Amino acid sequence: EKLPPRHNNSIPNMPRTIPLEDQRYMRAAKTLVECPKLKVPAAMLGVRFPEKIAFDDTAQKRVRRLVQSLLEADTSTAPSSVSITSSSPMSSVTTSPSCDASVASSARSIPAPKAKQVRKTPIGMQQVRSNTKAADNHRKRAHKAATTQYAVEKKKPKGEDGKLSAEAVTDSVNEMYETDLRSRTIERYVLNGQIGTSPIRQGKPSYIPEYMFKTIASAFESYIKINQVNGKNNMNTFKGIQAMAGWLLGRRGSCWLERQR
Repeated sequence: EKLPPRHNNSIPNMPRTIPLEDQRYMRAAKTLVECPKLKVPAAMLGVRFPEKIAFDDTAQKRVRRLVQSLLEADTSTAPSSVSITSSSPMSSVTTSPSCDASVASSARSIPAPKAKQVRKTPIGMQQVRSNTKAADNHRKRAHKAATTQYAVEKKKPKGEDGKLSAEAVTDSVNEMYETDLRSRTIERYVLNGQIGTSPIRQGKPSYIPEYMFKTIASAFESYIKINQVNGKNNMNTFKGIQAMAGWLLGRRGSCWLERQR
């Protein structure tokens, strides 16, 4: 028996994967469900939304609608109470969904990436540098979220109910990201207008004098031209030139340039 012909337009073509933008909206909504004290812009910045979109009213409303749908789904599926009985003097323990929010937020968090234990071989050192960079990026995201949330709290009128201090915001972000940020640091960055930015590197800012920059530029220009004339274009690689520039800008290279002055 022959089956009836199947029409191509009977079933719409559905995307196989959810777009990345929709995934970020959902991750921001899940973050707000797990940490109710966190503000919407801070949650959106925590999932790598651009600052322009994080402070957009339409995007924030979309995240709030997703949060509302997630909360409604949890209340419809979760039991109203759980009773545990035992033979101990405390015969029964009852918990309800109206538990303290701090308990729920401490149970779920955004942990820092775990560093892989490797041997200090040439290949292993690459993994060590990768672990360090991942940890730095995680701390930067926490710092951006803390400064953004505290800036939003600071704009609220004085004495408003629910207004959080710098210490409360920092504790909430530290609990979420498992970091050790300081409230004084977050408060100083917001006062200086550095909101949603990465923390400044410690130490003296790097500086190259004009004569040194001109010397390095002319030296590399001559080096590249000489290699081209001699047919040694394989020596004009970015990696090799970058290594020489690093040596010149180091301690030994700076002493050599000082002598050539």
